[in-house]
Amino acid sequence: VKQDFASLDDALEAVKVAEAETGLGGEVVIEVTASLLLNSTCIIKGFPQRDVCIRIKGVGRGNGKRIFINSAGHSVFKVLNRARVVLEDVNIVHTCYNKDKKQVGAGVFCMNKCQVILKNCEVVSKHGFALWAVQRAHVIAENCQLFQSEQRSGI
Repeated sequence: VKQDFASLDDALEAVKVAEAETGLGGEVVIEVTASLLLNSTCIIKGFPQRDVCIRIKGVGRGNGKRIFINSAGHSVFKVLNRARVVLEDVNIVHTCYNKDKKQVGAGVFCMNKCQVILKNCEVVSKHGFALWAVQRAHVIAENCQLFQSEQRSGI
């Protein structure tokens, strides 16, 4: 069933509800057809009992259209607790700024044994890290560009 959602958070909440009601595993695809400006970090947590993979796919990029997902929050995506996520055909732009330069976050923030696959993506952070992976996070980047900020390394 295809539905239109006002935000990625709404789409991820619908995935959680459907997973809880059906108990099904598998892959859930969220197609992004227009650039997004997120008001806060998009947090994706693992499903405790099921094998669920969230795929966020930019649609239309092959026709010269670029799908951007922007956020000034701590991170654009924060993937936690054994979550499985695929980000495909999107440009991720992280613009968070913090004067003390300690809480700068990342374009994609990975933690706690999560699995993240980036395919055909560009990830840039203006002041933080393009990619931050700690606590046994597993990341694969295929055909991607990770840009560093002036103050930090890209990874």
